[in-house]
Amino acid sequence: MNSSRLRILGVMFAAAFLVVSCSNRPDGVLDKEAMARLLVDIHKGESVVEVNPRMFPTDSAKRAFKQSIYAKHGVSSADADSSFAWYGYHMEKYMEVYERVEELLGDELARANEIAGASDGGMLEMNIALDGDSVDVWPGIKYRRLSRTMPSDFITFNLSTDRYWEHGDVYSLRFKTLDTRGDMQVDVSVNYSDGTHEYLSRRLIGEGWHDVKFALDSARSATKISGAMYYRPQPGEVAYVDSLSLIRTRWVPHQRPARAIMQPLGRKKRGPASGTFRDDR
Repeated sequence: MNSSRLRILGVMFAAAFLVVSCSNRPDGVLDKEAMARLLVDIHKGESVVEVNPRMFPTDSAKRAFKQSIYAKHGVSSADADSSFAWYGYHMEKYMEVYERVEELLGDELARANEIAGASDGGMLEMNIALDGDSVDVWPGIKYRRLSRTMPSDFITFNLSTDRYWEHGDVYSLRFKTLDTRGDMQVDVSVNYSDGTHEYLSRRLIGEGWHDVKFALDSARSATKISGAMYYRPQPGEVAYVDSLSLIRTRWVPHQRPARAIMQPLGRKKRGPASGTFRDDR
């Protein structure tokens, strides 16, 4: 074997050794399962912070919450940073981790929907059950692209009663709009077992975070909640609705305003004829 061929083989063996060495997970980097479970809780934690901004008003509060997630998994900040850096450099491994993340979130979605009485329609979404009596019961996809090329200008949802519903439950429809040029119309109706109906209608102005909160009647049994969000894009416009959630919580006295906005079907709505308002963000 001549020297030139030996040099080529030597380079090939060296390259192969480097690839194997680089792809082996070093000490201090979480394995795939541990990394996936950490990411699941990080995603859940981010959702909790988003839907409960008053509980995390400062950056230090958010950092403390993140540290509690690390502590739950027995991971230090240094280990987490090293793991993110290593998986970010090895994208094939990172994609394997996220496939596992989707599996774990899918399992949690199925459990949350079973508890909340919602259906995922066969779609894998990142719905999240919160601690206590709060749960995200949004039954559809959490992201929508809005343009004249889309088949519909409506985003709809329907929830039917189950054994976990309670009189007076409070719902918070929360989402973020991006690059919108116009207003979004939100309509929600509630059917009760005595044949009566209630509704609310709101026009949301501007882009950013929106939160529409409403409460069921504590003296009647609701059988169905239906909602529709309507946005008509302008020609050439492409806008987005992101992070859709419908958080259900139990009734507490300070949520009376969420009850006051509900109107009996057929009664003229009180307040400005336009029904427009700006969210407190």
